[in-house]
Amino acid sequence: MFKSITVVIIAASTASSFAAVNPYPMALRASLSANAKSQSLNEWESSGFTPHDLFARFRAQGNAAEFCEALVALPPRDLALFEAELESPLNQRLLPCRDSLLGKLENHWNQFNTTTLLDVPTDPEAHRLPSLEKVVDPTTTRATVATGGLEKGEIAITLDDGPHPTRTRRILEIFKSWGVRATFFELGFQAHARPKVSRDVLAQGHSIGSHSWDHPNLPALAEKDLPAALAQIDRGRKAVEAAIGENFPFFRFPYGATNEILSKYVTDQGLVSFLWNMDSMDWKLRDPAELLKGLAAILDQGKPGIILFHDIHEQDVLVMEPFLQMLKDRAYSTVVFVPRKSPALLP
Repeated sequence: MFKSITVVIIAASTASSFAAVNPYPMALRASLSANAKSQSLNEWESSGFTPHDLFARFRAQGNAAEFCEALVALPPRDLALFEAELESPLNQRLLPCRDSLLGKLENHWNQFNTTTLLDVPTDPEAHRLPSLEKVVDPTTTRATVATGGLEKGEIAITLDDGPHPTRTRRILEIFKSWGVRATFFELGFQAHARPKVSRDVLAQGHSIGSHSWDHPNLPALAEKDLPAALAQIDRGRKAVEAAIGENFPFFRFPYGATNEILSKYVTDQGLVSFLWNMDSMDWKLRDPAELLKGLAAILDQGKPGIILFHDIHEQDVLVMEPFLQMLKDRAYSTVVFVPRKSPALLP
């Protein structure tokens, strides 16, 4: 009799202690681990452990105090993985720790502003790189552009997923200082939200392509709902065109993922599809010094082609000028893709 009562009390006590355990530290570690192990952006964003996935689950059934406790415990390097979700308006009012966490990240990034990642001359005249135009004819370019047909010593800088409310313009200022032009592949919902930023990209002589409406894996979506996948392409393109007031016939598949039906559809719409043959891995390498080291290794291979960045990440802003200096040190020329019969672009 007494023994059974004791067992019940112990069991109840144990269940209570398990219920009191904060689940978020383990969830954050799982997200960080999945990011570290992923070999591609597609693999990472399909893992089910992205910050977007984690914050969506929190919004559905989470405890703000427990989530804050777990986030506050992260070192800044790890916290940086969750920066975009902390910045998102969806989470603005749900986390009382949000402002302090963003302040923590600002201090973290500021150390790289004051720490020399690379010796970049302060003389503006030294901040110049040759910038070439590569004309692409959408009526004759039927295959996906993977390397851009560039020559040795030529590299095309491309940036995906913007425009960001602040980071895109900071990158534009860097490009302006160096006389560099690039190709931006914008998401439709981002361009729709910030058309002025998109117009600034165009006004400074850069090319703009579309990148779907909101970055789904289009082949996976097409298997379930082909019209929805095609609508992603069309809606994204129309949003970018509406933002800039012009038609740029350039497109990039999210994750570079496509299939025969989708590729044919894009071509039939008069669009040129672009891939890349150099990946900065900026979605994974959040430490600017580590990211820059990886970029140096890419350049040291000496191959020409298209490099992939994202103008939505703080680490990209911080490494962009040192990266341009590395290009200059290695005698690279930068390349911007322009469509045949495009409106005149500023030099």
